[in-house]
Amino acid sequence: MSEEDEEPLEDEENGEEDAPEPEESLRVERGEARDDAESYLDRDEARDLIARYHDPDPWDALDGYAQQRALRNATRYVDSFGFVGERLTVTQALEWPRVGTDYVECGVPDRVRQATAEAALRAAKGDSLLPDSDGAAVRSETLTSGPNTRAVEYATPRREGRRYEAIEALLRPYTQGRSSVSLQRTIA
Repeated sequence: MSEEDEEPLEDEENGEEDAPEPEESLRVERGEARDDAESYLDRDEARDLIARYHDPDPWDALDGYAQQRALRNATRYVDSFGFVGERLTVTQALEWPRVGTDYVECGVPDRVRQATAEAALRAAKGDSLLPDSDGAAVRSETLTSGPNTRAVEYATPRREGRRYEAIEALLRPYTQGRSSVSLQRTIA
């Protein structure tokens, strides 16, 4: 049998064929305000950023399709933050690029791309980035708007979603000043 006639490789332990790696079908935003963008990173860029700060084994353990899914979910999570400024066009699919910020020239800031890699790693480890209900219960909070302050205590503790401090820290420069309301919470 010649090399051209070779059968697909099989996993000798269970007899399954190796799945082919997907073509990069992920549509990546590079600052063009694409109307079909799905992610701020491609799979290789995500792997490089993950390996810079973390053990990449959980990412590497995913097949290409699962990596693309993780990047789509990570981008959706990152886009759920309230960013300063406005989207560059009304037709763009994602929140970046933006106008009305100091980051117009760069299209998608590096910190947004890093936050996307961080979120993709969480997804690779099995975390649900936007769960319906997960996290600690808020029993009371103090709402402050300008000179007005109001304390609120809940009869039934309010559930909060899971928080990822590293991702929030990366995105903080683009979300500060978004709201004039500051919250102080007591978590039970």
